[in-house]
Amino acid sequence: MKPAGSRSVGLVGAGFIGEVHAKAWRALGVPLKICEEDPGRSARLAGQLGAGQASWEELLDDPEVATIDLCLPTDLHRRFAEQALARGKHVFCEKPVALRTEDAAAMEQAARSAGKLLGIGHVLHFWPAYRFAHQLASSGRYGAPLSLSARRLGTAVTWSAGNWMQDPARSGGALFDLHIHDLDFALWIFGAPTEVGAAGRRSSSGAWDAVNSLLRFGERGCANLEGSLLLPPSFPFTMDFRLDLEGASLLYRFQAGANLGGASTEELVLYPKEGAAEPQVIPEGDPYLLELQSFLAAQSGPGEVVTAAEAGLALQVAQELRAALERGGGAMG
Repeated sequence: MKPAGSRSVGLVGAGFIGEVHAKAWRALGVPLKICEEDPGRSARLAGQLGAGQASWEELLDDPEVATIDLCLPTDLHRRFAEQALARGKHVFCEKPVALRTEDAAAMEQAARSAGKLLGIGHVLHFWPAYRFAHQLASSGRYGAPLSLSARRLGTAVTWSAGNWMQDPARSGGALFDLHIHDLDFALWIFGAPTEVGAAGRRSSSGAWDAVNSLLRFGERGCANLEGSLLLPPSFPFTMDFRLDLEGASLLYRFQAGANLGGASTEELVLYPKEGAAEPQVIPEGDPYLLELQSFLAAQSGPGEVVTAAEAGLALQVAQELRAALERGGGAMG
C-alpha cells in the first residue's frame, strides 16, 4: 500500500546497496523508478520488484518523483545531489557523504538553498543494537560512557561496477567506506574528538584498507576502532563493539557471510557492575528500511535524519586519520 502523502522515489544506482534500498522502498509501499547505467541490471531489479525505469533527466523532470535516493560511487555524490536539489527533489545519499569536506558543505548549502531535505545513510543510527547502545549512553542509567571499542572486518570488495571500490580516488578505500561507520558511531556517543591517531596498511590499490584508529574526547572518553577489507575471502563479515559505562559494559557481536550474505549470528549482552550478565532481546527491524522510512516521514513531519553536517564531521575525522596514516601513524593531535 502506498503511504499516505508519498510520491515516487527515483533510485539512482542498482548495485549492492542500491538493491538493498530498492527492496526497502518497495517494502514501504513507495512507488519506485530505477536509474542505472547498466540496462540489464536495471531491468532485472525493476522486474523483480515491479518498479519502473527512467533516465536521470526523466527522474529530474518527473513531478511525481519527490525523492532521489543516490546509491552511486562516492565521487559522484555532490554532482548528482546538487542537480536533484536544484530541481526541487529531496535527496537521500548513501554514506560517506563525500570524500572531501568542502563537497559535504556544498551539498548541505544546496539543500538549504533549495529548502529541501538532505539525509545521509549512516545506517548505524537505525541498527537496533547500535541504537540501543546510544540510548543507553544517553539515558545515564549506568552513568556516563567512558570508552568504546569497535571492529568492522571484511574481505576486499571486488564486485562493484567498474571495480570503483578498488579505486581510492572514487571510494576512499576502507577508511572512508567501511571504517567511517564506526567513526560515526563513536561521534554519536561522545561528540567531536579532541585528538586522533592511527596506524594501518595500504592495499595493492594504494588505499588505506586496514586501519586502527584512536580517538580521544577530552575528559569525555576515548574510542579504539578497527576496520579492514584485507581479510581472506573465507573470513566472515564481522562487526562488534564494547561500550564501557561507569556502571556497566555493553557487548555486541555480529557475524555473517561475505558482504552480509548467508546466515548471520548476533548477540547483545549487558554486564552491570552488580549482578549477573543480562542478554538483551535485539529489536527486530531492517535498519535500511527504518532509515528510509524516517527520511520519508521527515519530509512532512517528525523524523530522524543524519544530516550532511553530522556526516561531514565523520568525514573530517576520516581525513584527519588519513593525514596521520600518511605521516606514518603520527602522534596524537
